[in-house]
Amino acid sequence: KEKEITMAIITTPAKIGKMELKNRMVLAPMGPHFGDFTRSAVEYFVKRAEGGAALLLVNIQVTDYFEDSSATLLLNDENVAAFKEIVDRAHAYGCKVGVQLMPGCGRMAGPAKQYGVPISASDCGWLYAPDVKCHELTIDEIGILLAEFKRTLKLAVGAGADCVEMHAYGGYLNDQFLTAAWNTRTDKYGGDYKGRATFLLEQVAAAKEIGGADFPVIVKYCPDHCVTYPGFRQLDEGIALGKYLVENGVDALHVDAGCYEKWMYAMPAIFFQEAVVQLKSAKAVKENLNVPVLTHGRLSNIDKAEGALESGCCDFTVIGRGMLADPDLANKVCSGHTEDIIPCISCNEGCIGNVYRGTHITCVMNPFTGYEAERKIVKTESPKKVLVVGAGPGGCTAALLAKRAGHKVELWEKNGTIGGKTRAASAPFMKADMIRVAEYFSTQLNKEEIPVHFFKEATHESVAEFKPDVLIWAAGGNVVRPKSIPGLDRSNVYSCEAALRHTVPIGKKLAIIGGGQVGIEAAIHFDTVGHEVTVVEMADKIMPQPAFIQNDSILREMMANGHGTYLTSTKLVEVNDKGIVVESAEGKREIECDTVLLSMGWSPDAKLGESFSDICKVITIGDSNECRNIQGATDEAYKA
Repeated sequence: KEKEITMAIITTPAKIGKMELKNRMVLAPMGPHFGDFTRSAVEYFVKRAEGGAALLLVNIQVTDYFEDSSATLLLNDENVAAFKEIVDRAHAYGCKVGVQLMPGCGRMAGPAKQYGVPISASDCGWLYAPDVKCHELTIDEIGILLAEFKRTLKLAVGAGADCVEMHAYGGYLNDQFLTAAWNTRTDKYGGDYKGRATFLLEQVAAAKEIGGADFPVIVKYCPDHCVTYPGFRQLDEGIALGKYLVENGVDALHVDAGCYEKWMYAMPAIFFQEAVVQLKSAKAVKENLNVPVLTHGRLSNIDKAEGALESGCCDFTVIGRGMLADPDLANKVCSGHTEDIIPCISCNEGCIGNVYRGTHITCVMNPFTGYEAERKIVKTESPKKVLVVGAGPGGCTAALLAKRAGHKVELWEKNGTIGGKTRAASAPFMKADMIRVAEYFSTQLNKEEIPVHFFKEATHESVAEFKPDVLIWAAGGNVVRPKSIPGLDRSNVYSCEAALRHTVPIGKKLAIIGGGQVGIEAAIHFDTVGHEVTVVEMADKIMPQPAFIQNDSILREMMANGHGTYLTSTKLVEVNDKGIVVESAEGKREIECDTVLLSMGWSPDAKLGESFSDICKVITIGDSNECRNIQGATDEAYKA
């Protein structure tokens, strides 16, 4: 008898209304910040369709009449041909295309063009200055938004769009209408949750009118705002609202969670190792409504995605950052090669962090993301002998790209593992997933048959003997250890990296010198596993160069929930046999500790790499040039 083949749920087809999707992996709607359907935008979306996604959700703001739209896309008569190209090329790959339409950001945006304040459902407080009251949209102005919604959707449907998703979540303008905290209107657009849903349901009705009765309409909303402030939505109201939307023609619900008052839930950073709040809300919706449910939240980890499907949290997994890291994610899942997926590390730096800073979307793990129209691997006609020194993300990326371009490559690493600093970065309990970076690079180097030599020091003699044509120096930087501070050469003083990698003995009482992100992550970890931790930071606040706002928020919450001591405006004066001596405005004092961990940063060391330039061409990349996040290393690896 033939053996029965069991397929992962995530690879099986399913329907939203009469629209069948070839698998359960959907590209999340993200504002790519490319401009309006430029060549970069077209290639960005098509690349994810080619990579096996079942549905692309393309985020479009219906008008820029009130607000700036640069972070997302506008669809008009001038660029609809480019949108149609996305649709046609996606369809050729068996991928559907939906438009996620948003009327605006409201109180979460800057001042409207017509007023000195943002627009909103009511005269609620501006997110960034609560004492500033928003302009309450008039009936006529709501009519403008609805007319622009219809205009945009007609263009999209005419170009072949397969469905529409209403952007009604996270505290944006549609959600402001839905939420009592922001909607205090007394006309038909206010009142109870049904009245507050009027504007959204007018959009739903328009979508059915334009697309036809069978045109799939999805609503992305937050059943639970995850805060207990008055007027914010709790799960019981969220379930009732979901039922009301389905009764009025909605074919599927895309469940999110949180709002900007608790923004760290919206795009969960790596510090959320457990199932994220989106899954809890989605499961509640799924259990109470007979309708397809989509959800998201770190589901590029395919074990978590399949678990969400198996446990009845959802019918479709919506993957955003994971398909930035690897546009071919869906194809790799369906072909059974999940080991080849470039892992998303949920750092929020190249994706939402870039958009927040006003630049286009990228990914720290993939130097091609955001450059799909420009960057390619071109096979060389003159293969070279390439030596890469350093097996961190930069060195590994450089070695893989050079090999795939046709060069002969060898990789040397002075330690015994692949991954560089990501090994230490994955040690804190709340960042365990980051070990996937080292695992990914180890697997790919193996598959590409790139020789890797561990405990191999690059000396003038060893490099000269190897005779490379090109040396890519990716050996990183050196731990900052100021000679001006007495005692830093004592035997109980180590780097935070060494302690996190468990290569050195540490005592019960720890003093961590430096309150940047690395030091704080180490402090939270060691505090949680039972050490007594004191952090010493010279600046007037912890994490003086903060991580992206979502990451920063959760780290500060973890600090507040722990037992660590965090000293600011305090400098290390000395390490002695009792512990450390520090100095602040109150004077000097001694702090007892067993072990001192240094987290004052890294100093670049490009000169060491450049010292080999008499042997061959040398290209320095990553922390050798400047100590930054992974993106600096992988981007320079591509350029090398």
